[in-house]
Amino acid sequence: MKVKNILIIFILFFVNLIFAGHIIKEFSFEKIDFKKIDNYDWINLEGCDAHLEEVGKPIIPFKNINILIPPSAEISSIEILELEKKELPGNYYLYPAQMPRPISEYDKEYPFIIDREFYETKEEYPKEIYKIISSGNKSGFRIGGIFIFPLHYIPKERKLILYSKIKIKINYEEGKYDIIRLTKSQRDLFAQDLKYLVINPEDIDRFSPPLRISDNPDIDYVILTDTNLVSAFIPLRNWLRKTGLWAEIRTTQWVNNNYSGRDLPEKIRNFIKNYFHTQGLKYVLLGGDGDYNNPIVPTRQAGPLTVSGYTRFIACDLYYADLDWSWDGNNDNLFGQLKFDTVDLYHDIYIGRIPVENTNHINNFINKLFRYLKTPDTTYQKKLLLPAAFLFSGYNHMQSQDSIENLSPSDWIVRKIDQGTNDARTYEVRDSINQKFHFVHLVAHGNYAASWISSQPQYHRNYTGQQTNTNALCIINAISCMPGAFDSAVSPSCLAESALNAPNAAIGVIMNTRFGFGQPPAMGPSERLDG
Repeated sequence: MKVKNILIIFILFFVNLIFAGHIIKEFSFEKIDFKKIDNYDWINLEGCDAHLEEVGKPIIPFKNINILIPPSAEISSIEILELEKKELPGNYYLYPAQMPRPISEYDKEYPFIIDREFYETKEEYPKEIYKIISSGNKSGFRIGGIFIFPLHYIPKERKLILYSKIKIKINYEEGKYDIIRLTKSQRDLFAQDLKYLVINPEDIDRFSPPLRISDNPDIDYVILTDTNLVSAFIPLRNWLRKTGLWAEIRTTQWVNNNYSGRDLPEKIRNFIKNYFHTQGLKYVLLGGDGDYNNPIVPTRQAGPLTVSGYTRFIACDLYYADLDWSWDGNNDNLFGQLKFDTVDLYHDIYIGRIPVENTNHINNFINKLFRYLKTPDTTYQKKLLLPAAFLFSGYNHMQSQDSIENLSPSDWIVRKIDQGTNDARTYEVRDSINQKFHFVHLVAHGNYAASWISSQPQYHRNYTGQQTNTNALCIINAISCMPGAFDSAVSPSCLAESALNAPNAAIGVIMNTRFGFGQPPAMGPSERLDG
């Protein structure tokens, strides 16, 4: 009996060794910037990249951490190993967080919100030093989430407490998730993203998912389109193969006949999942417009999102890239509801869409792509255009452009344009793009057709055909509402489609299919995403 008990203890100890581990990390926080906004204090803390923004309560900076853990693991607990704490001299009345608002609602009055009862409390806010966030799966790699709160506030006393040094032990347990096996080329490619996503890139090799060994070569790239457009995509497929990426063309009709699902978007997603797990898939090009009424390649309508009494769904191709779970965990046929469905929003493969409608569009895009890759103008590749127009009353609309400029490499040429409400500057963006800028970031209000300066366009879909950059095609990003609505039945097409289908305008666009969001007086969600 004694021998048996010893054996059981040994087995339990051995299992624990296999399925548990830890990572130790240390963080320092010292440099604090203060500014006054309407008699309130606004604080930025170096090393913190996010803010606690509970509406009506004080805005507090915190550090959002992504940490790589073993592919089947979950963070189980955190131990604080060291803390250095000090009270900052002075009294502070921190600005209360306000409601996010659509950027298009610049003329709507939003009430100023402050939780006055909370500002009379004597407890530290936030109460904790850290918070564990559920992990996510990114291409077979498991990323854990942690919020670190180095700055605390005592509202009643107007006091700030800084934890200038925080050393933690992050404990994790394995065996919590099924492991996804990758081919070597998949693992090598997806590991590159991890270098910029996590705080422990030194652990990438140690925590990589296991390899899937196959005698069959990878299908690296799939072009998904309509049967009638296949022949137009063959030159792109053949060129991809010459570059070393094995590309195949599949049709929506073939997917519809060969895969199960409640509708065509779910069948397409199941097809992509199958190729990701069994064929080594890495890239998918959705080769067709997503018009809601008559799509060539349909999108997934996610949400819904209710803003100012209006409920809208969001055209969301991320549905085809984030391959975990079903996006409809509660089976109500509403997809990507963050409070009800299991969605981690990490893309597992690379997805792009060209909103082409015919062979002329396809030929034009392929010609543009070949010019961009084979014979680029080398003088414009490190040039950045940052125009910004009025957003909200009393608001610094240049904030995100300033942030992007500060993050830009020192050898880049950056041109900022403060357009304010000056309608006379209507053609400034169009004309500047013709002076060759590789990246363009638009800050303005918007709709399907354009971004706007006051009542005039900052950049309009009608301008895209006037661009003359044969070998200096740009990539355009915009925080405006609606210009990326490629699923809209509005004719002519939205700004994003027009820019991509014009012969000498954009080679890539990143624009909102629905709302962009601001959050005065700070940068809003759309601005933070870009800057």
